[in-house]
Amino acid sequence: MPPIRGDHSSAARALTLLRIFLGVIFLVAATGKFQLHRVAGVVPLPMASSQWQVELPERLGGWLADHPDGVTAAVTRDVLFPNGRLVAGAVAWLQLGAGVGLLLGFCTWLAALVAAAVAAALAISAASRQAVDARPYALLAVMALTLLIGGAGRYFAVDAWRRERRRRQEF
Repeated sequence: MPPIRGDHSSAARALTLLRIFLGVIFLVAATGKFQLHRVAGVVPLPMASSQWQVELPERLGGWLADHPDGVTAAVTRDVLFPNGRLVAGAVAWLQLGAGVGLLLGFCTWLAALVAAAVAAALAISAASRQAVDARPYALLAVMALTLLIGGAGRYFAVDAWRRERRRRQEF
């Protein structure tokens, strides 16, 4: 039976599947950027891997060589490139947070916004290098924007559970 006017359950299910799919992609991408380090030989602490801490500044340097002028180049040259290891850790943690948020449907709009920003930055970085295709990153950014615009997180999510719980408490 085709959906009647006002019935948005099909769209909600599609957004839920898209949200979970994108969350898994970001979670898998983030876990590849982490290593477990032991504090005092006992407590495991996840930190950005040394390979990722070297790879991201190389990417920034490659982008900067192709785009030496402009405001973005100045920010990259003066802020991001000197702090490459810190930026690499921040990107890894942002990807992990976006992945977990999207997967669980927790603060979905914020997770989708972070996912869109990270994917757009990776698309711009990949577009500057001819050896890497930027289209998958651009597609991830569009998918995250779709979640943001579509209001994902209303069904089958922690956000929906919290909203329903608040609604019951008001009465």
